[in-house]
Amino acid sequence: MKASNLEGDWAGPFAYGVGPADPSPSLTFSPVVTGAPGTPAGLIVTGSGPYNLAFTIPAGLTGLRWRGAYNAGTSYLERDGVRDNGSTWIALQDTLGNAPPVLPATSNAFWELVAAKGLEGTGTGDVVGPAGAINGRPAVFDGTSGKLLREGPIPFSGAYADLSGKPTLGAAAAMNVGSTAGTAAAGDDPRFTSGGSTRSEALLALEIADLKGSRLGMIGGVADAFDDETGVDTAASVNAAYDAANDWYMPVAPAAQTDGNGSSATGASLFTLISRVFALRNGEKMVSIGVQTNVANDVTVKIVQRNSATNYTVLQSHTFAHPGGGWFDFVLPAPFEVPASGTFHVGAVQIQGQTILTRSAARAYLAGDAPVGPATSGWTEDSSGPVRCAHHTCRRT
Repeated sequence: MKASNLEGDWAGPFAYGVGPADPSPSLTFSPVVTGAPGTPAGLIVTGSGPYNLAFTIPAGLTGLRWRGAYNAGTSYLERDGVRDNGSTWIALQDTLGNAPPVLPATSNAFWELVAAKGLEGTGTGDVVGPAGAINGRPAVFDGTSGKLLREGPIPFSGAYADLSGKPTLGAAAAMNVGSTAGTAAAGDDPRFTSGGSTRSEALLALEIADLKGSRLGMIGGVADAFDDETGVDTAASVNAAYDAANDWYMPVAPAAQTDGNGSSATGASLFTLISRVFALRNGEKMVSIGVQTNVANDVTVKIVQRNSATNYTVLQSHTFAHPGGGWFDFVLPAPFEVPASGTFHVGAVQIQGQTILTRSAARAYLAGDAPVGPATSGWTEDSSGPVRCAHHTCRRT
C-alpha cells in the first residue's frame, strides 16, 4: 500500500486477519433499447448493489425514409427519399440545398435515382373512357382536356327524329330537299330557285347539282357541277374537252400538230433530221411525240430550238422502241413546257440501213446524232429533201 504521495513510498508487507467473505454485489441488465438512426449510444447504471445496466443502441440505416417533395431549405439525412420533377431519389449522404440531378442524369454526389418519371402521353393509351357504354352510342369529349371521353346521349342508329337540333330546309321541304321524300328536284325548295346567299347554301346546292346532273338557280347565278355540257359554251370555248370516261372536263383541250404521212425508205447515212413543217406552240406543254413507221425500230426523237438557219440547240433527246405498224406516241418523261418566245421544233435520228418512212417537207439536218447541249452550228435547211423518220404528232395540254 502507499504510505504517502511520494514516489516509491510503499509500506508492507502486512499480516491480514481472517474473516468471512462478503457476498458479491448482484448485476442485472434491462432490455436493450433501440435508438433512432444517427443518435448516440447510451448506458445508464442504477442501484448501489445490486446494480442495473440499461443500454440504448441506435438502429442502423436501412431502407428509405420518405420525406415527400424535395425542398431546398430542408436538411436531409442519408437514405432519405424525395420526389423531384416527377422522379424518386434517395439521399447518398446528409445534405442541405443540394438538389437531385435532372434526367437523363441518374445520380450526383448527394442523390441517386430510385424510379424515373414516365414518358408523357403521346396519344397511345392517354384517352380514358367510361367503364361501360351502350352499343351504337357515339363518344364525346368529357371536359376540355382532350383526354377524357364519355358516352354521347344520341345513338347513331334509329330515326332521324332522334337527333336534336336537326337542320331543316324550309317548311315545305321538311326533312327532304324535294317535296317528295328522297327527291332533289330543283324548285321544290325556294332557297334553291330564288337562291341562297351563304357559303354553306352554295356548297349544298353544288352537291345537289352534282348528284342530279343539272343546274340549280342561285342568287346572282347558278350552281353547276359541270357533269355534262349543260351551260357550257362548247362552240366558243377552247377548254371544253369533256372526258366521258372520268365524267369531268379537262382544264385545257388536247390538241395535236402533225406534219403528214410518208412512204417506206432505207436510211443511207446517220443524220439528225428536224421537221420544220410546224413550230411548237409557245406557252403550251407537250406531253408526247408520235413517230410513224411500219417496221419495228429503235427510234431517237429530239426537241430543238432554232436559233438561226444554221444554228440549233438540242434541248431533249429520247430513244425508245417503236413497235412498228404505223403511228406510236412516245410519252415524254415529263411534259415539255414550250417557252413563251422562240422557235422550237421536233425531229428524229436517221440511222443508216434502218427502214423508216419519208416525205418531202421543210427540214433541217446535221450529220451524226446531235447530242443535248449548247447551240451547234453547221445545220442545213432546205425544203425539198426527204424528211426521214421525222413524221411527228406533237400532243399538247
